[in-house]
Amino acid sequence: MTLTACQKDEVSPSAGATSQTITVSIPQGVQTRAAAADFGDGSQIDRCLLQIYRNGQPYGEQQTATVTGNTATFNLRLVAQQKYDFVFWADCSTGDHYNTDDLTNITVKGNYAGNNDEFDAFTGALLDYQVKGAFSENITLRRPFGQLNVKTLDMAAIPDPTLKPTKVKVAFTAVPTSFNAKKGEIGAATAAVEYTADVLSADGDLTVDYIWAPVEEATLADFSMTFLNGTTEISTNGDFKNIPIRRNYRTNVSGNLLT
Repeated sequence: MTLTACQKDEVSPSAGATSQTITVSIPQGVQTRAAAADFGDGSQIDRCLLQIYRNGQPYGEQQTATVTGNTATFNLRLVAQQKYDFVFWADCSTGDHYNTDDLTNITVKGNYAGNNDEFDAFTGALLDYQVKGAFSENITLRRPFGQLNVKTLDMAAIPDPTLKPTKVKVAFTAVPTSFNAKKGEIGAATAAVEYTADVLSADGDLTVDYIWAPVEEATLADFSMTFLNGTTEISTNGDFKNIPIRRNYRTNVSGNLLT
């Protein structure tokens, strides 16, 4: 017996067509290779999250796929003749630094810290997608951050080892505190951020930060650096004003910051 009906009721995702896949690619690097270690090579990224939306609302549970070889694949079962939004977020699962239950309002868990490549992440969205049956799509994710690198050029000019910094305290006046992966927009709220970290290298590489930034215009960051030898304060440089941070680009700040 065959029963047919015409109705508006939503159909379960399990009733959809097979052979529906989306493959996510995560590019390596941020324009150029980092001078300090391997920050920004994408090697920390091991999971990708997918939230599907229909009519502006979450559709089904958030899905997780393992990132292998800088790619992840989602196998779906969606109803044909419907439109969906696919929103992605990829990060380091072992770091667990982000609140990702709601991909329209991603925030940092606890306190942000620089010089930690586990804060690297990628995002992307495939919006208003018409499902006609089986499909196979590919999407390349991009960083929602600008990467800020600070290096001092006068480390070798200081003969007294007790005056060479081994740690640095960074204090940002205000940085964005949330990101909407569906819209690809940073939130309006900002907050002061401060952390202390070991300097990256004896060659003068000091810090690497990932700061949420808009696509076109740059976020302007103000911050200060206090240089420490162990726990002993050496000096403070507060001249970092209006430093432009642009999404998916690296900003390099360098100079004779100590002398």
